[in-house]
Amino acid sequence: MKIFRCYFLLLIFFSIFCWSQKLIAQNAILYGVVLDSLSQEPLIGATVQIEGKEGKVTDIEGKFQFSLLPGNYTIEVRYIGYQTLLLQNIFLESGKTQQLSILMRPQSIGLEEVVVIANIEKFTVSALLTMQKNSPNIEDGISLETISKTPDRNVSQAIKRVSGVSIQEGRFAIIRGLADRYNNALLNNLLLPSSEADRKVFAFDIFPTALLDNLVVLKTATPNLPGEFAGGIIQIQTRSVPDTPFLEFSLGTSFNTITTFQKHNSYIGGKWDFIGLDDGIRALPPSIPTTAELIKAERSQRIEWAKQIPNHWKMIEGNFTYPGLSFQLTAGKRYALDRGRKYSLGLLGAFTYSLQYNLRPTQRADFDTDGKINNYNDVQFFQNTLTGGLLNLTLDLTAQHRITWQNLFTIRGQDQTIARSGAVVKGTGSLRKSNAFIFQSTPMYSMQLSSEHAPKLIPFKFHWEAGITHIAVNIPNYRNLLYVKAPDAPDTIPYRAEVSTNVDLDQGGMFYSHAQEVQYSVSCALHYPFIMANLPQNIQLGIGYQNKQRSFSARILGFVIARTSTFDYNLLFLPPSSIFATENFSDKGFALRENTNLQDKYDASGKLQSYYFMNTNAITSKLKAIWGLRLEIFRQKLNSFDKTDAPVIIDTTYYDYLPSLSFIYSASSKANFRLGVSQTVSRPEFRELAPFAFYDFTTNFVVLGNPALYRTRIWNFDVRFEYYPTVSEIFSFSLFYKRFENPIEQVIQFGTGAGSTNITFSNIKAGADNRGIEVEARKNFGFLASWLGWKKAEYLVTSFNCALIYSTIDVAEVPGTIPGVRPLQGQSAYIFNASLQYTFPNVGLSLATFLNQVGRRIAQVGTQEYPHVWENPRLLWDFQIGKKIHKHWEVKLTCSDLLAQDLLFYQDMDNFQSIREPYHNRHGNGRFNEEKDNVIQRLRFGQVLSFSIHAKW
Repeated sequence: MKIFRCYFLLLIFFSIFCWSQKLIAQNAILYGVVLDSLSQEPLIGATVQIEGKEGKVTDIEGKFQFSLLPGNYTIEVRYIGYQTLLLQNIFLESGKTQQLSILMRPQSIGLEEVVVIANIEKFTVSALLTMQKNSPNIEDGISLETISKTPDRNVSQAIKRVSGVSIQEGRFAIIRGLADRYNNALLNNLLLPSSEADRKVFAFDIFPTALLDNLVVLKTATPNLPGEFAGGIIQIQTRSVPDTPFLEFSLGTSFNTITTFQKHNSYIGGKWDFIGLDDGIRALPPSIPTTAELIKAERSQRIEWAKQIPNHWKMIEGNFTYPGLSFQLTAGKRYALDRGRKYSLGLLGAFTYSLQYNLRPTQRADFDTDGKINNYNDVQFFQNTLTGGLLNLTLDLTAQHRITWQNLFTIRGQDQTIARSGAVVKGTGSLRKSNAFIFQSTPMYSMQLSSEHAPKLIPFKFHWEAGITHIAVNIPNYRNLLYVKAPDAPDTIPYRAEVSTNVDLDQGGMFYSHAQEVQYSVSCALHYPFIMANLPQNIQLGIGYQNKQRSFSARILGFVIARTSTFDYNLLFLPPSSIFATENFSDKGFALRENTNLQDKYDASGKLQSYYFMNTNAITSKLKAIWGLRLEIFRQKLNSFDKTDAPVIIDTTYYDYLPSLSFIYSASSKANFRLGVSQTVSRPEFRELAPFAFYDFTTNFVVLGNPALYRTRIWNFDVRFEYYPTVSEIFSFSLFYKRFENPIEQVIQFGTGAGSTNITFSNIKAGADNRGIEVEARKNFGFLASWLGWKKAEYLVTSFNCALIYSTIDVAEVPGTIPGVRPLQGQSAYIFNASLQYTFPNVGLSLATFLNQVGRRIAQVGTQEYPHVWENPRLLWDFQIGKKIHKHWEVKLTCSDLLAQDLLFYQDMDNFQSIREPYHNRHGNGRFNEEKDNVIQRLRFGQVLSFSIHAKW
């Protein structure tokens, strides 16, 4: 019924869409921006004149717009102190938008006015490459136009195509080989909090690509950016209010070769699961008392409370799996509030929804120094939903004043059903079967109010912004039930439920957790542009404040044997559907018990004050320096308890002075040389400090915080050459080096068996180094037109990027670790992306293929008794065909993950002799060997075939 409910909602939206088609405008739109040719700063108040038409004045972003009849036009652009520019041969087509980027040259003092005449071809640009070329930072990105040609539905899928970026676990970003904790993320200039309850990361699959304008990764620091990052800052820019009215609609479906139309397991869920929210069906009944009351209660009372918990332990088998579903609807328009069009209101609204199913067979095993401990086969079924909405408003109060209100709401839901079978092979061993049900809901809301002002009477530009971001992570009733029997037992002997007198999450346990983080922020900046020695200069001063509050609480309950002397052990042979039926809660059966400790909750806060000054100085007409200092005062508090119930109180204040200096030498209008040096930091996150221990059933690891962590300092050095042959082409070559003081790394604390292996965090006092090379190229094949006589060669475009990375960290002083030097956790030796795209303009057909591969990396850091767990490389190959059916309609067929290679996590055992071997003999041969290596996990994937229809007016 869930799938039909989704289709019904989409039918409603489609009806609204068809009813509101009249956003169409038949005039041609001329849209552009006027920039200083040296500083790339927007020129506010420049006059843009079209012959016979009323002139326009550029707004606070240097932008202008005309709505004109189709035809050929000439534009004159004037600005005090700059050479007048005359643009000729601008042809406008009906119903289309022509974009311009106009670069104005400063006029030399004492000379008469100069008029420069140019043709339109020299000023038409790709918005993303122009932004990248003119940025004070080294950055790489991907535009919405490029994303639309890929099968990527969310940011985590799209960002892996950016140079030097990879994705781990399907949603966490690795930048320049640095783990997710060393990166940061901005949503419309607002810092994003951690989206996970058990680690310092942000899950980028929470953002649908349909709501984006572009996606940029900033790789070098400037004083106006947050100082907490090392790999990079992922800047997510949601769609802005349009200058031309538009309406977009998309509806699609997908088929997975090992999932769609197959049978799957599930359990009793809620009516709102299809949008990623629990309706309360998994929640504890209101009559269940607090932790303190339940722990102290008599057995008879705990038996009565157990009867009130719904019996939702049944595994429902044989359900039919429907195809996946996706839907997007976006519309925007700008309204003139006066006849002179000095005042305008822009509105943009968007809604997106995705429902995807995934059946993933998985093999799992674990090993110790004596060999294999266990061996399992999992049948995992995922229902993944992503719901998103956006509403942005922009109010222009003359060309010099703008107010913007941006709102984004997303809900990511993941519902897992896991059927596990296998055996413990160590010691006497046992055959095992277990069922686990895990539902996680992550709603997020972000609101930002900002304003920009550039008064005519004073030479300042001022902007401020204030925002709030609220994110919650809810896990209601994560439960698991284990059945066992002797390894040599015949098939006629039934499995017996493992239920004891103590609460155990594997043995009828139930886990409830709720984490929420609210972040308030406000900032303002003052820009003062001026001319010195006939060269543009800019001074920027800024101040900001951020207050982040997090609360986390968990409850661990379970059904246990009420009384061993009277217990009816025949109950343990009942199936999951009836073992915890109401009649089985008694002195002869089961009771409710709680094992929640004081360490299972914490409250934390982080308050950040930031102050900076930043100078942009044009030293010559070709050389520019960007330098300054940022001061961050960060106070972090956390209140919790350790496993002995002793209070854990953290109250730490850091004063970080973060200088940065970079040079940009423009050898020509098409080439830049960049050099940068900066200092940044990486502070421990709340979850890394909190002593709370979380057991992950899918990996058999326990994640445990370390209250003794302190922040990391990083020195960053960057060199880059970039060349832009045309406005849509690029070649770049980058070198980088980073030095870490006291880096924070994941460390394994190995135990005695499955489920007793802890992952914790530690500062490595010896430090770490990270260095690498990045190469990127985007080129069309127009040059073949004259060589081969192929007139359409310019419609063939290829892109390529590759990063080669080498890192070292000395962990010799960390107790229990493998001594010596190893790569940083999560760092790959290489990251590779390539694509080839061709468009048949006469028939509206487009073809595109994409390749992506990440080199092997340490997924979990090992110990002397437990070798590193490596993630094996996996080649991703995608293909897409697009065909325009009509002026406004297009259909797309996408084939994703055509090779469908297994994802392997393994211990490289080729040369591993014993824990006493020298370090260089204990890393294997550097590649996976099926016969000799220990396979920890093997995940199977299917090819995905997607079909979608798009419309745009």
